[in-house]
Amino acid sequence: MIIPELAINLGCVLPYHGSYFAAASLAEPMCCIIGAYNANYHTDALCL
Repeated sequence: MIIPELAINLGCVLPYHGSYFAAASLAEPMCCIIGAYNANYHTDALCL
């Protein structure tokens, strides 16, 4: 994967210090699920 230099300079890339990259790669889909849930789930009374 090629990561843009701008993303690295802005600190958008999380460091990974482990040796088993398959476990780290499972975090990406989970982040997508959490992000989608947060974007679509509203607790504001006006949205009910």
